[in-house]
Amino acid sequence: MLNKVMKGVPLTFSRGSVAYNNGVSVPANIPRFQTVDGKRGILIEEGTTNLHTSAMSTCSSIAGMTTYGTGTNLSVSNTVYKGDITTSWKVITQGNQIIEGIYAAPITVTSNQNYTKSIYILAPNGAKMILNVMEGDWSGQSNINFVGTGDWQRIQLSRMNTTSTIRFSVYTREVAQAITFYVAMCQLENKAYATSWTLGGTTRQPETLTLSNSIVNPNEGTIEIENYVNNYVLTCPTGTTTRLYMLTIPMDNNGYIIMRLGSYGGNRVFMVAFYDGNGVNQTHTLNIPYTHSLNVGMHKFAVKWKLNGTTLNSTTYIDGIAVSTGSVDGWNPQMKNKLNITLGTDTSGAYLNSMFRNICFSKKGDRTDTEIAGRANTNTYPIDNQVTAFALLENDIRGVASV
Repeated sequence: MLNKVMKGVPLTFSRGSVAYNNGVSVPANIPRFQTVDGKRGILIEEGTTNLHTSAMSTCSSIAGMTTYGTGTNLSVSNTVYKGDITTSWKVITQGNQIIEGIYAAPITVTSNQNYTKSIYILAPNGAKMILNVMEGDWSGQSNINFVGTGDWQRIQLSRMNTTSTIRFSVYTREVAQAITFYVAMCQLENKAYATSWTLGGTTRQPETLTLSNSIVNPNEGTIEIENYVNNYVLTCPTGTTTRLYMLTIPMDNNGYIIMRLGSYGGNRVFMVAFYDGNGVNQTHTLNIPYTHSLNVGMHKFAVKWKLNGTTLNSTTYIDGIAVSTGSVDGWNPQMKNKLNITLGTDTSGAYLNSMFRNICFSKKGDRTDTEIAGRANTNTYPIDNQVTAFALLENDIRGVASV
C-alpha cells in the first residue's frame, strides 16, 4: 500500500435496533467487530428474536427453573461470561446420582417448527454435561453431550418441535459428579441454527453492509473475501437447496453474480453463480458448485472471471487453491443502473450469519493461480493498480481503491 495514490470507496452499514457483541450493548446502525482465530472482522447477521423473557435470558432470576437431584442448589450469581450482563445461574450438584442439574418450565411456541436453544456455560474441566431440548409435555427430546473446559463455552442445540410448548434442561451425565457450574446468556430462537445473543423479549433487526456495484465489471474481474465458516455451514440440510450468501452483486434485468456457501444438488458446497438477466438476448446462467470439506474457522474464498468473445470463463478458489472452473456461451450482462452490492446476504434476506474481513474487488480477471495463491497467503490482500475496492473491516468500514 506504500507509495500508492488511494481514493475512498464508501460502504454503508445499517441495523435498525440495538444488538449485543459478546454481551455488550451496541447502538442501532453501529457495526459489531469481533476477533476469531486471531483475526478481527465485522459480524453481519439476520434479524432474530430471543423468545425467553429478559430475566431468563440474563439468568437474573430463578423463576421458572427447577433443580434435578437431591440437594442440588440453584441461585443467581455474579460470576459472568463478559459484557454488560452481570448475572448467571450458579448450580451446585452433590454427586448423589448421575442426573443432577436444572430444567425450565415449558415455553409456548408454534408447533412443527425449528427452534434452537443456546447457552453459555462454565463447567469444571472434564465435567460430563448435557444440554437437552424437549417438547413441553416431555413427549420427545434432543440432546447434545459436551465436556466442561474450565472456561466459558457456548453450547447450542436445534430441534424440530412438534408440540406447542418447549423446554430445556442442563445436567450431569454418565457418572455422579459433585460440581459447581454456571449458566449465562440463554437464548431460544425460532430457526434451525443459532445467531448471536440478544436480550430476551427483544428483536435484533437484520444487518446490511453495502457498496455500489459500479466497482464491478460484469465481464471481467476478481473477488477475494475472507470469512469465518461456522458449524451450520458444515451441517446445513442437503435435501433442499440452502443458500448462505457471502455477497450478491445485482445487475440490470434481475441479473447477478453471487458467492455463497450452503447446499446444492445434495452436497454442501462453495458456489459461485452468474446470471446475465432476463432481458433481450440474455438468460444465460453459470453455476460453479464445489463440494468442500472445510473445517470450522477462517477461510479465504475467491473467484475470477473473464469474457473471451461471447464465452465467460471462471475459476473459484478456497484458501488460494483453485477448486473448480466453468464457462457459459452467450454471456450478455447489463449494468447501467447503480445498485448495491450486499455483503453477507442477498435481497431475499438469506444470510451466512458470520464474520467477514479482508474483502477485495479487482478489475483484473486473468490473475494466475500462483498470483491468487500468493495473495491468499498474505494477512491482507495487496492493493495493486487493478483493485477497485478494498476493505479490511477490522475496526471500521472504510473502503479504498487504487487510483
